Amino acid sequence: MRLHKLIFLAFLTLCVTACSKEDESTNTNSNTNTGSTGGGEQEQEEEETIEILGTWSAAELTSQINEVRISSQTGNTSETDYTLEGFDIDFTITFTENPNNSSTQGTYSGELFEDGQPGSQTFTDLTYENFLGEWVLDNDQITFTTPLDYTGIATITLLTENTLRYEYLLVESFTTGNGDEITNTINQSARFTR
Repeated sequence: MRLHKLIFLAFLTLCVTACSKEDESTNTNSNTNTGSTGGGEQEQEEEETIEILGTWSAAELTSQINEVRISSQTGNTSETDYTLEGFDIDFTITFTENPNNSSTQGTYSGELFEDGQPGSQTFTDLTYENFLGEWVLDNDQITFTTPLDYTGIATITLLTENTLRYEYLLVESFTTGNGDEITNTINQSARFTR
């Protein structure tokens, strides 16, 4: 049960992150890199604008998950680290403007490893079709709001004409059916191409 919740959380994180990237392009729908060159008394500004709008295909997805669990029966705290590696990724994100919405469509599979333990669990055909979200871009930060009113922020680490990379941090707390309190900290990185 705990593993399924982690996979769902990682899946939700990917969806949210996808929305976050769209958020980065909210105001101008592009990321602008400005560099200063020049000599003497006059500086010359060089500006390059890269559009985030359009459809991006997911190429890589990795999540580092730290789970802290407080047992409802004993009060003891345990900590477990996991790594989720995406594979068979067939997923797209589309960013639109006026309004600034994002949608994701497709599937991926993931292999979940518990640090220090042999073996892994594989999850296939994870879907997130028609995931919608509103996004706002401010420099390299994308802020997004999902239909469930969840807000998150992703940081674009690379945006070129053909590549979009981001890093996303999500901290989520919930209580299990048996009363255990769980806090998951997820650091996710992803790469998209077009």
